Amino acid sequence: MTDDKPSIPDQDHEPDHAELALITMRRAAIKAHHRAIETTGSFPTWRDGRIVYYTGV
Repeated sequence: MTDDKPSIPDQDHEPDHAELALITMRRAAIKAHHRAIETTGSFPTWRDGRIVYYTGV
């Protein structure tokens, strides 16, 4: 007979969903920065109470 319990992956090797989401969001942000610099020449961000324009990533 087969077990009706689903197999649970090893927790040490399986990254949690929150970690994967953070990695995905960082990758998307880097791509957005590159795309903004290619199209407009700079990327605006808020630093120390003012807007700063970055021209490279």
